Amino acid sequence: MSVEQISLLSFANQSQLNIKSNELQFSIDQKDTKRNTYAHLEYLLAGFAACVNMVGRQVADDLDMDLKSIQIEIKGTINTAKTQGLNVRDRSGFEAIDLVVKPVTTADLSTLKFWMDEIKERCPIYDNLLNSTPINLVVTKDYTSKVA
Repeated sequence: MSVEQISLLSFANQSQLNIKSNELQFSIDQKDTKRNTYAHLEYLLAGFAACVNMVGRQVADDLDMDLKSIQIEIKGTINTAKTQGLNVRDRSGFEAIDLVVKPVTTADLSTLKFWMDEIKERCPIYDNLLNSTPINLVVTKDYTSKVA
């Protein structure tokens, strides 16, 4: 068994969120919080697509499957009412996520079905979105800053 911890650090001011990890560094512009901006949700979907791509390539290698490329179309349906602070019963998360995976390969249909089943079994983001994962959220206060 190989258990690894993946971590990142983020810092936000009024207009930008900066994120840094061992392999990534990027920023999300958040200047207008009143405007419906979905960059943070697009990053989640992009991470999901990247994970399907990486696992898909690993599985193809394991199967000695000739995989030239993969196109992934991903769409998420979300009701933003709760996020906007409205008192609704709907969830604040995605109601549905649709993925269309288009591999360019010479593999037959039975191999492609097995390949896709393996991706679903081995993709950690697919697993996290499909199943409940404990999340520990802790809030701390920085007492070194002077508050006016």
